[in-house]
Amino acid sequence: PSDPLGVKVSDTGSNFITISWTGIKEGEGIVGFGLLVKPKNEAAPPIEIILNANIRTYTIAAIQPCKLFDITIFSLTSDNTSPGVLVEAETKLPTVTGVSGKQEMPGSIKVKWSKLDQQCFDAYRISLSSSLEELISIAEKIEEELIIPGAIPDTDYEITVATVAVGKSSPPSSPIKLKTGVFSPKGGK
Repeated sequence: PSDPLGVKVSDTGSNFITISWTGIKEGEGIVGFGLLVKPKNEAAPPIEIILNANIRTYTIAAIQPCKLFDITIFSLTSDNTSPGVLVEAETKLPTVTGVSGKQEMPGSIKVKWSKLDQQCFDAYRISLSSSLEELISIAEKIEEELIIPGAIPDTDYEITVATVAVGKSSPPSSPIKLKTGVFSPKGGK
């Protein structure tokens, strides 16, 4: 049989890859598709997935962040397989969770997050953004909190944290909202 047509990687996240294809050559008796998913340059056996003939997209989930995968898709007939189309895809850097923010002193906000143990990123990028400005700070990989100075009183901020590596960034964490207080000169509220 002929290979599936229009095979492409349509989406990737830190722990999933979605592959899609547009169709098949009709009249070849294709009964389904086979997928082989394998981390590139690793000796691990591939994950094998069999799909029905009416399916045109599939998400490979629960895979590791920032890894390169070789994905091969075949058309299947009752007694044969097509040569296979190979696509390469890379999962994104891991996404940060457990983000919280708290005003510590006038003008400074302490941001905390759940530390990640993956080795494949270099640092955390913390963004504190208001309608007027965006304050960007970088925290080392071993850190799980950072105090960010320079926040304006009585301002609504949105806090996100992402993992970064050279030329790459994870999707930002779910944004946390925080409004800074108004401080009197005595330091009371």
